[in-house]
Amino acid sequence: VPGLYAIGIRAAQGICVEPATDRIWFSEHGTIQGDEINVLEAGANYGWPLKTSGRLRSDDYTPPKLEGPFTEPVWYWPHTVAPTGLLFYAGSDFPSWQGNLIVPGLSRGSLWRFTLDGITIKSAEELMVDERVRSRKVVQSPGGVLYLLTDEPEGKVLRIDNAH
Repeated sequence: VPGLYAIGIRAAQGICVEPATDRIWFSEHGTIQGDEINVLEAGANYGWPLKTSGRLRSDDYTPPKLEGPFTEPVWYWPHTVAPTGLLFYAGSDFPSWQGNLIVPGLSRGSLWRFTLDGITIKSAEELMVDERVRSRKVVQSPGGVLYLLTDEPEGKVLRIDNAH
């Protein structure tokens, strides 16, 4: 199809550009688990509905014969996270986070920090595990301050501080 950039994307919930490389990263909801972090590439086939990192919604569904090549996710979770709006950190409050990918999630109220080597995730850390809240988006102000938008009936904008 003329103008079609990529296929096989199920439910992208967040997208951002990595400032150091201009790569486009996106978060994607799986069906039953299989939530993913991907790098958007022209002509890529991410597999949906033929291939998933999780499970298909129905045990009686048999996908058609797979034809690739398929682009594998950069990361996927073995449990449901429902990742949303992601961000590459460039502030000064958390010096060791420079260039890290920050990803909030709706399920379990998670917030994740990923360290990278190119498009390889070297480590994943779940943050704020004692203060879980459904998270829709994380943003950084022009002054470098991190804010988290919650997704709840009385939603909030929370400032994320470094307690040192």
